[in-house]
Parts: sequence; structure tokens; C-alpha cells
Amino acid sequence: MVVDDREESRYLILSVLKANGFKVIEAGSVADGMRLAIEKQPAAIICDVNMPDEDGEAFLGRKRDHPGVSDIPVIMVTSSDNPSPTTRERFRKLGAKAILTRPLDSRYMVEAVGSAIRGRSEA
Repeated sequence: MVVDDREESRYLILSVLKANGFKVIEAGSVADGMRLAIEKQPAAIICDVNMPDEDGEAFLGRKRDHPGVSDIPVIMVTSSDNPSPTTRERFRKLGAKAILTRPLDSRYMVEAVGSAIRGRSEA
């Protein structure tokens, strides 16, 4: 699942993942992302860090506190060129499996999603 408020960003991520054999659903907000996560139980979630109403950090907190979706791996996406080690550590403590930066490297994104899904199935 992709959670991002920008339609063009969701489209780019969806296109890459679908071209690599993933089934993908999308949400344009944290609230919609939580609703779909609970309803659809995706294997992994890619979530934008910066969204207008609630941000990626809020999403991780809400997901962590909901028993039905707390074990779904999340990969965060940021427009920051190089998130600080403090920022990376904060997101990891909240449960993020990886933090990707824009512009996204398609190959690395596919590898990160595959790794997150494999890690969940092995747990």
C-alpha cells in the first residue's frame, strides 16, 4: 500500500511496484491509509513523511497502537536530500523498516519492499 497526499507521487510508486509484480492499493491521507490497512491488511506500506493533515510520524504512531496492523512493515519516503541520523533513528524507533529519499531509486525501492515483505513472512 502507498500512503501519500500527492497523486503524482502515488502514481510513480504504484507504477514501479506494479511493473515489478506487486499488487498495490493507495491512500491519499493518514486516515485513509489506516482504514485501508485495517481493511485490506497489506503486506507492506510505503508512507510519505510530509503530509498536510497528519504526517508519516503520526501514521507510524497510529499503526503501532493498532493491534490489527502493528506488524505490517512500513517504508518511509522523504523529500529531504539526506535525513539526519537523528531523524532516521526516530523513524526506526517508531517502526519504520527503511527510509527512502526522493528522487526514488526504483531498484532500491523494489528491494526495500521485497525485503520488508520477506522479513514479515519470516517472523
